[in-house]
Amino acid sequence: MYGEKFGSTYRVSLLGNPLGVIDLDGPWAKQSHLVVAVGVRLYRLAKIPMPNAVFEMSARDVVDACSASLGKRKRNDFLASQGVWLMRGHVDGVEHAGPRDNGVQFILLNPGNVKAIEEIRMC
Repeated sequence: MYGEKFGSTYRVSLLGNPLGVIDLDGPWAKQSHLVVAVGVRLYRLAKIPMPNAVFEMSARDVVDACSASLGKRKRNDFLASQGVWLMRGHVDGVEHAGPRDNGVQFILLNPGNVKAIEEIRMC
């Protein structure tokens, strides 16, 4: 039931390297040099060729292309092992949680890079 309490919301402090964040809504060409280098290694691990027009693609499309051969868990574990600790971006309408997050989700790949400061009470 939607009205039930599912979990808690916290104000957090982000401690990770800002270069280790993938902006899923942004173009691959605007990602940090760390993310782009990890992306090349991710494609090698997935044993799929890096697209010629990769810098014209969205970061979401670049990252998701490896999910078919690796699966999301292995993909995410690899990204975390290479210094990518967070992915953020808008989700589709099925996952949208309404006014609480405006459709923006954060995928935390390394919880050691976040410190909870306080719980936020939701009505």
